[in-house]
Amino acid sequence: VINYSIGELSNLQKLVISFNTSLTAIPQSLFQNEALQEVDCDYCHSLTSPPLALCKQGVRAVRK
Repeated sequence: VINYSIGELSNLQKLVISFNTSLTAIPQSLFQNEALQEVDCDYCHSLTSPPLALCKQGVRAVRK
């Protein structure tokens, strides 16, 4: 579980969450962070929000 307050980390530029096979969701507030440039979500096969395929396309794709 990633707490929704992670979106409050205004200087966060990269988040590595790869290999968290039981992780199902990343708070949308994280993607509203303008400083965020990359989220490494490789092998997060249970991720549904945002969908893993979308997460792998990058932060900009998730923001749309």
